Amino acid sequence: MKRNRFFLSLLFMVLIVLFVILFFTWLGRENIKNDSAIREVAKEEVDKLFSLYNKGEYAEIYDLSCDSFKNATARKDFLTVMGTKMKILGEFKGRKLQYSNVINSKSVELYYRVDYINYSLIEEFNYIKNDGQKICLQANDGQKICLQMLASNVYG
Repeated sequence: MKRNRFFLSLLFMVLIVLFVILFFTWLGRENIKNDSAIREVAKEEVDKLFSLYNKGEYAEIYDLSCDSFKNATARKDFLTVMGTKMKILGEFKGRKLQYSNVINSKSVELYYRVDYINYSLIEEFNYIKNDGQKICLQANDGQKICLQMLASNVYG
């Protein structure tokens, strides 16, 4: 009798462990499915950004960015930096995604190897869902510092 009770208890614990494993596997797959959707939207936004860059429509790139990006960089500074970037790097030729990361299903980090006419470099793009609505380019601390340095070099 004690032996049967032991096996029933053991079987019950194994079933609970299996249930927990299956639940977290399902939960992980749901997040991956949701993450791939926001990742694709962010990639489309990067494509749009490069298209606008090659057309020289820097003001539109600025307008499409999040408030955090606009707070980090004044419009005038951004337009000047982008014009200088075009002079130094040249037109955008192509890019290859090196790494991407989705955080909390609302923020996306994309790292590209970007080829310009004059240079090839790694660029980071951070996109976030803005108030649950659209996705927009946001600034991180490294970009803020870089834009400030570029602006100070451009102005003197």
